[in-house]
Amino acid sequence: MALVTIPGTQPTQRQWRSQRGRRVFVSNNFAQSWGQHFDIPSGAAIGAIFAMSFASPTRLFMGTTRGKVFRADRSGTTWKVIQLDNATAGSLTVVGLITDVAVDWADANRQSAYIAFGGMGTAARVWWFRWCAMAFEKRAPGNNLLNVEHNALAVDPVAPNNVYVGADIGVWHSDDRGQKLARVPRKAYRTRPSSICKSTLRNGYCAQQRMGVASTNPA
Repeated sequence: MALVTIPGTQPTQRQWRSQRGRRVFVSNNFAQSWGQHFDIPSGAAIGAIFAMSFASPTRLFMGTTRGKVFRADRSGTTWKVIQLDNATAGSLTVVGLITDVAVDWADANRQSAYIAFGGMGTAARVWWFRWCAMAFEKRAPGNNLLNVEHNALAVDPVAPNNVYVGADIGVWHSDDRGQKLARVPRKAYRTRPSSICKSTLRNGYCAQQRMGVASTNPA
């Protein structure tokens, strides 16, 4: 089960929850009641919702345990769900657990996003969906990411060319929207980063299990 809040709102104003599965419940009174809900398509090939990220109070991106990506848009109390991983100009070519979704704040219409994959099998762990191109693009195309689980993503809302990734081995930063991702300098990790990676102004922060916080300032 995941719990997220809408960007720009106070937690006491609005709260949202996804049941582990295909149904998303919506609350606007701090979970006193859940007045709205919607479903993504069902089926073994779809998997269950695992990661979510709000682009606005009326737009939600979702990733599933089987590598499917959806976007839900609200009009009134009705949510329209569209599938993105099968984008016509460039679909996702990795199947697996999507561990995190981050909105691409450089897209003024909030229609684009980044996703990260768990598991192993390929170094293509981070992808960028561009609505204007209707395509997914592998980030770090030079394969300078490791073939390990990538757990967390964050995009700087002020300087959105800056993208941060938390992986099983290290924290990575890009200043060019993921074309290149470089490891954040730090003493050798004794354990993997947790799945908490956030961006505040122009600093990226990734929490480390039992090891404090790794941070980077791209300026």
